[in-house]
Amino acid sequence: MKNIGTIVVDNTHKDIKYKINENGCYEIVSHADRGNGYCVIKINGKTLDIHRWYYTKVKGIDLDNLVVRHKCDNRKCINIEHLEHGTQKDNVKDMFLRDRSTAIMKIEDIEIIMLLIDNDISYKKIAKLFNTTYAYISSIARGIIWKQITNYDIVTNKFVAEKQSGEKYIYWSKRKNKWVFDYKTTPRVIKMFKDLEDAIKFKYEYFNN
Repeated sequence: MKNIGTIVVDNTHKDIKYKINENGCYEIVSHADRGNGYCVIKINGKTLDIHRWYYTKVKGIDLDNLVVRHKCDNRKCINIEHLEHGTQKDNVKDMFLRDRSTAIMKIEDIEIIMLLIDNDISYKKIAKLFNTTYAYISSIARGIIWKQITNYDIVTNKFVAEKQSGEKYIYWSKRKNKWVFDYKTTPRVIKMFKDLEDAIKFKYEYFNN
């Protein structure tokens, strides 16, 4: 069939098969994805995103800390014409320009939300983009919900050790690299500390005053 293609990896790995859709995307049909839409292949004991592996192979470049972006927004696509490399900030810009939004949160949405937070995009803007509330975005940022995702570094594909204060209202902000005392009253009180001991001391002074 004309709309089916094959990419030969080597003699020891299964060929990558794809189908061509109406938009010219080469959608992988032979390999499973991570659960976030990106199909993967295991080479030399390492699990790699196929689109990234294939782009590196064809272009012959060292991506290092760069990402491979889908201009078509189709994560299963490996059409080289639909791919380009760039930074995570480029990815954020792409998302706003293309208005990628959803009302139902998925793992990849939480990853993007954390990236936006790390790039100082306001909670209000993020909430509008994802058709949710300011409070929901704030809860994600503070690690109240989606804890299994919010300590995940999407650049290195590794989980970052989550710091726990053991104290109510005190949490670690990876974005600010500080401990935060966050107690919602009217007005809202927020204070940040480099050392956990200082944050705890402030908390008890605050409630005892």
